[in-house]
Amino acid sequence: MTSNQRKDPTKKSQEKNLAQPVGEIVQQPLAQSVEIPAGYAKLLNDLKSRIRTARVKANISVNRELVLLYWEIGKVILQRQSREGWGTKIIERLSRDLRQEFPDMKGFSRANLFYMRAFAEAYPDKQFVQQLAGQLPWWHNVVLTTKLKDTTLREWYTRACIEHGWSCAVLIHQIESDLFGRQGKALTNFERALPAPQSDLAREVNAEKLRQSAWRVQSHVEWTAAKARTQRRMNVSQTSCKTEHDRAVGSSPRGVLVCGG
Repeated sequence: MTSNQRKDPTKKSQEKNLAQPVGEIVQQPLAQSVEIPAGYAKLLNDLKSRIRTARVKANISVNRELVLLYWEIGKVILQRQSREGWGTKIIERLSRDLRQEFPDMKGFSRANLFYMRAFAEAYPDKQFVQQLAGQLPWWHNVVLTTKLKDTTLREWYTRACIEHGWSCAVLIHQIESDLFGRQGKALTNFERALPAPQSDLAREVNAEKLRQSAWRVQSHVEWTAAKARTQRRMNVSQTSCKTEHDRAVGSSPRGVLVCGG
């Protein structure tokens, strides 16, 4: 018998196992499907709708806090410019200091600080920011404040954006194509209080929330790592200090040494 004709013992074992009858557990019939009660489909769809709406609300809550933060920073800059004559150099210094303190936050560039100032100047009413502007991602608001100088137009496009769930790109297109001039009088009954869960706007709000969550996680990771590094340095320092202490005790006639003395 040649080596090719010899049967592999592993293969023989596998064939033997395949030839064995299937156990009782495998042979048991599948469990019967659960009978779905009347109205279950409607209940499921209702719960899905509630979950999607709750997710949108949660995302908007996070987004609103960021937009309010930018509004408050812009308001402070406006006040300091009015009272103390802050110029461009001071804002550049503020940008540099904030980025140094918060290296993982991407919103403190010089240009964005000027956007914050323009945002606070365009919306002096904080309530409007909380109720409407805070529902839009930051760059939607930048587009509105840079492309529209009229307060009525900004509010109309803000409400239209929430109503129809426009992405930032669509918002820019609607402004540049003068949607208000073409259909503004016919589109004044905005009823939606939140972006639709499946809209582009809701997805962009969620993306903004994820970016902020990632920043928080990264900051926590860096803080934990820095704490661990500090603890290691302290341990090394204490070990070194103890070693020097033991050496000194061994050579000191009085056997007394204060570490660091």
